Amino acid sequence: MPNMNYFIGVVEDRKDPKNMGRVRVRIYGDHDADKTKIPTASLPWSQVMMPVTSAACGGVGESATGIVQGSWVVGFYMDGTSKQNPMVMGTIVGSAGADALPDQGFSDPAGRHPMRSEGPDTSYSAIGGVYETTAPYIQKVDLRQERIETAAPEKVTAVVQDEADSYYARKTWDMPFIASGVFPSYPFNKVNETESGHLFEIDDTPGNERFSRFHNSGTNEEFQQNGNKTLTVVGSNYTVVYGSDNIYIKGTANITVDGDLRQLVKKNEIKCFLSDEADSLDCYIEIHAGAGGTESQDWADMLRRMYLKWSYNKKFKSNLISEHKGDEAGIKSSTIKIEGDYVFGWLKRESGIHRLVRISPFDSGARRHTSFASIWVYPVVDENINIEINEKDLRIDTYRSSGAGGQHVNTTDSAVRITHVPSKIVVQCQNERSQHKNKETCMNMLKARLYDYEIKKREKENQSKESSKSDIGWGHQIRSYILQPYRLVKDNRTNFESTSPDKVLDGEIDNFLEKSLHQIK
Repeated sequence: MPNMNYFIGVVEDRKDPKNMGRVRVRIYGDHDADKTKIPTASLPWSQVMMPVTSAACGGVGESATGIVQGSWVVGFYMDGTSKQNPMVMGTIVGSAGADALPDQGFSDPAGRHPMRSEGPDTSYSAIGGVYETTAPYIQKVDLRQERIETAAPEKVTAVVQDEADSYYARKTWDMPFIASGVFPSYPFNKVNETESGHLFEIDDTPGNERFSRFHNSGTNEEFQQNGNKTLTVVGSNYTVVYGSDNIYIKGTANITVDGDLRQLVKKNEIKCFLSDEADSLDCYIEIHAGAGGTESQDWADMLRRMYLKWSYNKKFKSNLISEHKGDEAGIKSSTIKIEGDYVFGWLKRESGIHRLVRISPFDSGARRHTSFASIWVYPVVDENINIEINEKDLRIDTYRSSGAGGQHVNTTDSAVRITHVPSKIVVQCQNERSQHKNKETCMNMLKARLYDYEIKKREKENQSKESSKSDIGWGHQIRSYILQPYRLVKDNRTNFESTSPDKVLDGEIDNFLEKSLHQIK
């Protein structure tokens, strides 16, 4: 194609207003180095030849040219001698010579790269000619006016990393970017560096195959030859997961927090300890007064209130299943059901004897009394767990309810008691007016009790819950609540203490629950 003229030039502007990847190039032999004669805004926009791997026109593939201000390029004029429609074919290596002269052509306008030193300036003025600053060139500019933007170019603010701040100079940082300590070997590494200093490197150096991503802030990520991954975050790290987040660690997990651990983590970390089969289920809580008459019956009622308040604070659902009132105050026994996320897992370690020391409100002499009550927590069996019960093993009794509920409840035999003869397990319910509904509730409780019984049997516990219930007194307590002569709540298994028994009895028992769960792991 004889009318094509090939050229070498320097890119002065790549901020194509049409986002087509075009650049303005000052071309040797055609354009003067004096920007007062030919300003950057008067240079024609050069199209850039894309590789065959690019589908830029179709909106897919690679469309960025990779060219920056100061790049040395080679190309040709598609319009021949008119020289108004240049095409850039590629970049070439420039030789560093004199210092950069931002106000002079053939030099990086950002002032970071020196002008090319190979050979003289071959523009018309350099060889003694007169450059086309006269009418003919101005006319050419006017002819292409419809194809270019006439506005003055924006001030160039982009800066290319200089050698002093290059990738390899960064090895002096506290956290070296090349975590493996092995530098790449030419020509095996491929590096893509942006103007602001972001880096992406693929290194195929034999024995050191890796790839890395680096942010100019210092945050970096490297995948090493041995499969290790190193992530360094200079600022804060955020991971947002809208689905499930699953982490499997075969080796040791070491976490060091040099600062405060957020309460949100503390509230949820306990679930890591709730991995037993029944931990996610709802639960029943049976409360029985021990030795001490009215004192212990009142204490049993206080414990029931504590668990109900805890349930309320957790926004769990609670229901009264059965209740046998005390002779003067409190309760002899009661069963409540609590429904919520991992309720049984939270409360399973509450089973045992709870001891209270206080000045008795029922003693006219204001003497100090010790009272006992037993707690038994067992899971609510859902429909996915099949528990077979032989009706021949059951003894079913009905009786008149003693609880609140109106005239109908107190005058009919609506309450139901079921005894499982082989295991001697007894369950009862009186909270519904219907005998049928109370029987249904009792059967669900019995299934739960039998499930808990089999679980404990399978785990080969040395002492069953039933035997611990049988002796509600000294030497068996798991927790002591002391209101007189000092104020203290102490868990005898974990030695965890609280000097605020009022708060504990008002349902603030999470610390005790967490400590006990940590202990069994």
